[in-house]
Amino acid sequence: MLNFASHKTCYGWLGAAALISASSFSTHGQYDPDWTRNFRVGLLTGFNIKGDFKMNGAFDISGNRVGQLGVGGQNHLFDDGYVRVDRTGNSGGYTTFWGYERPDQVQSGQLLFQSTSSFEAASKASGDDEAPYLGFELAYGGIIWRGERMRIGWEFGFGLLPITISDDSRFSATVQQNTYAFDLPGGVIPPSAPYNGSASGEQQPLLGDVGTLVDAGDPMQVNVTGSRELEVILYAFRLGPTLYFDLHPAVGLTVGAGPAVGLVTGNYRYNELIAGETRNRGDFDASEFLFGGYINAMLTYHAARNGDFYLGAQYMPLGSAEFSESGRTAKLDLSGGIYISAGINWPF
Repeated sequence: MLNFASHKTCYGWLGAAALISASSFSTHGQYDPDWTRNFRVGLLTGFNIKGDFKMNGAFDISGNRVGQLGVGGQNHLFDDGYVRVDRTGNSGGYTTFWGYERPDQVQSGQLLFQSTSSFEAASKASGDDEAPYLGFELAYGGIIWRGERMRIGWEFGFGLLPITISDDSRFSATVQQNTYAFDLPGGVIPPSAPYNGSASGEQQPLLGDVGTLVDAGDPMQVNVTGSRELEVILYAFRLGPTLYFDLHPAVGLTVGAGPAVGLVTGNYRYNELIAGETRNRGDFDASEFLFGGYINAMLTYHAARNGDFYLGAQYMPLGSAEFSESGRTAKLDLSGGIYISAGINWPF
């Protein structure tokens, strides 16, 4: 995501371009008061955009797949290791494709593994407000009535604004951690932990590939750390009447208001660590239409007959978009959105 330093750099370049263009435009004539259409393009910066994250329910953990127990030829993934099918298909009921993390997993001729397959949690947090958010806008309009120094017209506008809001708060969850056992062949001493075997099936220590559940642990409270992130793009469309005032032969003021429609689309991602050791990752798509309105005001500097520089401010409340899946919810609050824009306007 673009940070504030990059925002200042972008506006610095825009300002430099404005000064250079103004000096060159001044030799090409004065402002034409008889224009009937206008088109503009510029940078758009969004403020006062907020997000909330909620979790409520039981959640699967992406990294662990215990697999089918009591039979061979299965893949098993645990918090602290793995037992998988090697290239021989686990010939003779043994595999070289296994690994473990701690010395205390070796007990009485067996290798023990733990699995936290799900957790229950209820949490609520506000996401980071990392404004300003930087995008761009386009607008096209026309005149339907003209007075001496005032005009009435219309304008259609489009804005694109990438938004990323994240939450890295810690919360408590209830988990149940089960223990599973796999037999070490007689005489096999496992390599020192941590050890990660490969799928070759040859010249590596063997481990029996049939797992059994030896202990169903009691539920316990643990901490969940990591991050949850909503990364979306706001596509905003607006259409409404405008009033144009010539404050000075070189300065104009435009005000407008009307309805607005927003499309928010993107992705919700999470990357969590359960009890400091079990990784849980995933994502889901997020998309929603929003409806609201806008009020804006814009100052233009008439640098040439068909060239203006503009600076605008816009209030565009679009309500809130809520994205949910499997007990996870992210809410994007655009009800107080304020947008500042600057760029080039062409009246013709």
